[in-house]
Amino acid sequence: MAVYILDTCIWSYWFNPKSNEHSNVNRHIEQLSDNDKLGISIITWGEIEWGHRKDSPDGNTTIQSSYIDFIKKQKPTDFFIDIHVTKSYGKLRAGLFKKFPPKTKNHKWPELCVDPVSSKELGIQENDLWIASQAITRNMVLVTNDKMANIKMVAGPELRIEYWAK
Repeated sequence: MAVYILDTCIWSYWFNPKSNEHSNVNRHIEQLSDNDKLGISIITWGEIEWGHRKDSPDGNTTIQSSYIDFIKKQKPTDFFIDIHVTKSYGKLRAGLFKKFPPKTKNHKWPELCVDPVSSKELGIQENDLWIASQAITRNMVLVTNDKMANIKMVAGPELRIEYWAK
């Protein structure tokens, strides 16, 4: 049995049959055994809410409602942030900070150390860091289409990632 925590992009590809990645994601879903489980991070729920509100300035929630209904129909396990996840998060973030140090003397907060693109330079997308921390803590496989090269480099074999969209 494996537990897969699906990143926001994977849910989106699976939901949207017009996306180029839909058939690949769907094929992987169909190959899962009855014992395998799907999960969704509370972070992903937040990204979905933000994305739909950002993309629907007129307040039209029709697409959002069908997207959320689609996810709920799949009955994924909701994964929350708890004290155990914070330990994995702290370890990952500190490792990234040491491996990819900022180019300024203010070493307190990575976001403030470089310029506004510090997340790209440091290889940190904060939400991805939290989702990866959940995967590590709960021994899940993170399914994403994001490269996460720096996070993988720091996490090592503790972080298992699969790319179903390719």
